Amino acid sequence: EVVRPGDNATAKEIKIACHETTKTWVAPQLLIQKMAPAVAAVGQQIPYQIVVTNTGSIGTSGGTIRDTLPESLRLVGTQPMATQQGPNLLWNFGPLQPGQSVAVQLSAIATAAGTVTNCAEAVMAEGSGNRACATTQIVSGALAIAKTGPTTGVVGMPITFQITVTNQGAGPASNVIVTDAFDPGLVHETGSAPVQLQVGVLAPGEARSLPIVLTPKMTGRLCNRVSAQADGGLAAAAEHCIEITKPMLSISKTGPQFAIVGAPVDFQIVVKNEGSTLASNVLVRDQSPAQLQP
Repeated sequence: EVVRPGDNATAKEIKIACHETTKTWVAPQLLIQKMAPAVAAVGQQIPYQIVVTNTGSIGTSGGTIRDTLPESLRLVGTQPMATQQGPNLLWNFGPLQPGQSVAVQLSAIATAAGTVTNCAEAVMAEGSGNRACATTQIVSGALAIAKTGPTTGVVGMPITFQITVTNQGAGPASNVIVTDAFDPGLVHETGSAPVQLQVGVLAPGEARSLPIVLTPKMTGRLCNRVSAQADGGLAAAAEHCIEITKPMLSISKTGPQFAIVGAPVDFQIVVKNEGSTLASNVLVRDQSPAQLQP
């Protein structure tokens, strides 16, 4: 404004002229976005994507993306290849014009259940930048195992046991393997000892039953110990014991020392089970000399 003072102390100023100028300051501006799944399981690969966009009104000459991995994440790989400095992953990017973007990816495995937050920042060569984080809930499976079967058995008679493995956790249990280790008095049809059974993946709340047949070869208390393992250090164990017996037959035959030709002769045959279990389908065979006719 151009103002002329008044002629005296009481006169008002007179505006002669005015002019207004507007100046707009322009600069590049980075927006960073980080994407990851909301839920993942322990031992599962988690994909991360980082997208950096120039939302400013002029181009930037380039910059750096830095991602800092938490202790509970183990790096699997990056695309494109990042430079690793301790827990930090670094990517350099070239000029970005207004509206242009650059994207990088990384994958990591969660080693523990809980909440994991992974943050990244983008800084341009001009000095300013931005930061973004992604939070994932890491869930885990929880194995339980049980083995059921009879409490008694007989030598030589196959026994069927049931193994039940259950995932009681909130996440899947992957690569589940069940191992049955049994005392030497028990024999599997394959001859293997112990026996391993591949279960695979158990969803949360899922249970799988596995029959196994063992044949006792000796008497006494025989036990088998069953265990389950899965990715992420998941484990469970159980034991089942059975008392093995066998029948023990004895036989005796009595009769007179002398007899009269043509007269009947009585003999007494006694069969006794002196064992601790039932003897089934017992057959007695008596072979008489030619001089005796039944």
